[in-house]
Amino acid sequence: MDLILLPGLDGSGILFRDLIAALPTTLNPCVIYLDELNGESFSEKAFDLSNKIQDSEVIIIAESYSGRIAYELCDLLGKKIKRVIFLASFITSPSYTSKLAHIIPTAILKESHLNTWLLLHVGFAGYGSKHQAKHVFKSISLADKQKLKNRLNNIAALDKPLKSYDTKAIYIKPTHDLLVSKRAIKELLVVFKNTQINALESGHFIAQTQPIQCAKIIISAVNEYKNENKPRSTNSLHSTAP
Repeated sequence: MDLILLPGLDGSGILFRDLIAALPTTLNPCVIYLDELNGESFSEKAFDLSNKIQDSEVIIIAESYSGRIAYELCDLLGKKIKRVIFLASFITSPSYTSKLAHIIPTAILKESHLNTWLLLHVGFAGYGSKHQAKHVFKSISLADKQKLKNRLNNIAALDKPLKSYDTKAIYIKPTHDLLVSKRAIKELLVVFKNTQINALESGHFIAQTQPIQCAKIIISAVNEYKNENKPRSTNSLHSTAP
């Protein structure tokens, strides 16, 4: 089984560091670097990734921005996807202000005193540290600037998806997410009809502030799937002649 992790806006996956450290090595998590996938749109990225996935059983973990890529993968891979785990994610416009994401200059995503303050108070909602904020800025600095801009454009242009899925899903929901609205979560639940919500004390960057708890939820989802698909043993009845 492939355990595939799709990163947030930074696209690098290095923000999964603590989460991966909390997962058993036997799960062999595979982090996707978004900049290395062909295409610019959510659907194009998903198409390229779907061609790289060889395993017949896949669990997708989608952080923030990558929620819509996970949605597109469900259409492309169908029953290959056994679970989708959303980390503070979205598949439609995350907020009304996100429609303006295309006008955000990538320079504003660089580390500075003001940007660090904004990140700690809005992105982390008071749950993060300056060290964690520095790590976020470092991950963003590794992204190709044009591709980062394309991702901001994609967020601004998000529409409502047309298809819905019965794929089992888990939404790991921060209690103080200031970037993804309740409306966006409701719209995700309409599409993924079989979704369980797990709330954790955190701001939007939940995989960074609650890596151990997120890992426990992921491990539980993997074990649940494995238990559902264990071969059932049959007891043979033997009769003895009188």
